[in-house]
Amino acid sequence: MLCEQRPMFEGDQVPFVLTAGIFLRKNPEPVDCHDSDLPSKLERTRSHVPPLSILPDWNRHGGPDFTTATLEVRRTAPTGCGEAMTYVLLAFATVFAIDVSSARADPISTFQVTGATMFMVPNRGDGNVRFTFIGPGLDVEGFGGMACFSWCSGTAIPLDAPTDLTQIFVGNFTTAVLGGVAYSADFELIMGDPPFFDASGGVNPIAMGFVGSGPTFSAFRMLLPTGSWSLNFEPARDDNGDPARRFVNGTFSASALTPTPEPGTFGLLVAGSAGIGWITRRPRKFRDV
Repeated sequence: MLCEQRPMFEGDQVPFVLTAGIFLRKNPEPVDCHDSDLPSKLERTRSHVPPLSILPDWNRHGGPDFTTATLEVRRTAPTGCGEAMTYVLLAFATVFAIDVSSARADPISTFQVTGATMFMVPNRGDGNVRFTFIGPGLDVEGFGGMACFSWCSGTAIPLDAPTDLTQIFVGNFTTAVLGGVAYSADFELIMGDPPFFDASGGVNPIAMGFVGSGPTFSAFRMLLPTGSWSLNFEPARDDNGDPARRFVNGTFSASALTPTPEPGTFGLLVAGSAGIGWITRRPRKFRDV
């Protein structure tokens, strides 16, 4: 890839383009690395292919841009075609290991709910559900209501009356901590679509929302665990004196493990680091010059 028709010395710069993790030479001048006369040419010219370093271009935001970069010759070292490829692989592995996390970065902040709890009391026309979502850097609490008046108002209902759960509607938030930052629960936390709660009285596995105000206003994503309700009733009598039951309260609980970095991210970082270690530890053969 780097075989030249002339020697490369300190200060030489070769433009490259990094596309899908592959270095592509700009304006390539192909040279046959298997030329039988190449070793003698290299020896006659006492050429050295020095180690390379990556000089990123700068994007319009003033930051480094590894999409296009220049490989610069840093210092001389005796080598040949195979060693030149070694240095290119080293440069590639370095970029691969450093840039992999930013390449996988998600512009929307994501928060994992490790504990979701709700407590419901009889609905007498006001908020009857208190909810709490907690996780790493996350604490969202508030009140809402479930429209279950046919069985959860606290009046006696037949023993075989259905107890269908419906969607919880948020009345107000009381605590809003996201990413370790406390926001105004009254004005700086808004549910998005999909909302926190599903149509069956539970929570959606993925919920969207907005937090902050002015320059801090941003969207976020919440990942919620699956849970279930436990409803409690007590014996009662209806207006005719027949056996019945009365709703007392209900609890919802769901939990998930504390999130860890994705195995894919670890794998990519390990692969890049292993490549660097393998390349740098390879024995090198030097010629007397």
